[in-house]
Amino acid sequence: MTPEEMNRAIEFLIQHSAQFSVQMEQLRTHHEQFSGHMEQLRLRQEEFAARQDRDHEMLIRGLTDLRESTGRFQVWATELLAIQSKRLDRHDRILDRLPPVQGPEGKRGH
Repeated sequence: MTPEEMNRAIEFLIQHSAQFSVQMEQLRTHHEQFSGHMEQLRLRQEEFAARQDRDHEMLIRGLTDLRESTGRFQVWATELLAIQSKRLDRHDRILDRLPPVQGPEGKRGH
C-alpha cells in the first residue's frame, strides 16, 4: 500500500469513526429521551390506576350509602303506611257508628 492509499484509508477510518461516534451519541440521546417518555408513561399509568381505585371506592361507598338510605326509606314508608292504615280503619269505625244520611233524593247512604 502506498503512503497516499494509507492516508486515504486512515482518513476513511477516521471519518467513519467520527460518524459512528455521532450516531452513537444520537442513539444515546434518543434512548434517554425514550426512557424519559417511558417513565412519564409509567407515572401517568400509576396516577390513572390510583384515580380508578379512588373512583371505585367512592362508587362502592356511594352505592352502600344509597342502599342504606333506601332501606331507611322503606322502613319509614312501611311505618307510614301502617299509621295511615290505622287512621283509615279508625275513621271507618267512626263512620260506621254514625246514622245513615238521607241523600238529596231521599235515598239512604253514607
